[in-house]
Amino acid sequence: MLYPDCCGQCIVKGEDGREEFCSSLYQCIEKVKEEWMNAKAQFDEAIDKDHIDSLIYKINYCERKFIYLLNLAKKEKLRKQLK
Repeated sequence: MLYPDCCGQCIVKGEDGREEFCSSLYQCIEKVKEEWMNAKAQFDEAIDKDHIDSLIYKINYCERKFIYLLNLAKKEKLRKQLK
């Protein structure tokens, strides 16, 4: 089951080792954070101009998605507290 406010596009490894779509907002946040850190590490090693440009876009995308998902998590926590 996908988290209703999650992107539903993050692929994570399940408990049995198979790849599956994320089932929780937490998994999605962790996956995006990992992608973001990997893109930053690749950027530090990149030499080719086109590769650097594509990594800049990927870093910005991951950063914005990470912030978006954190805001969703804050809203979810608030919703649970109000119930």
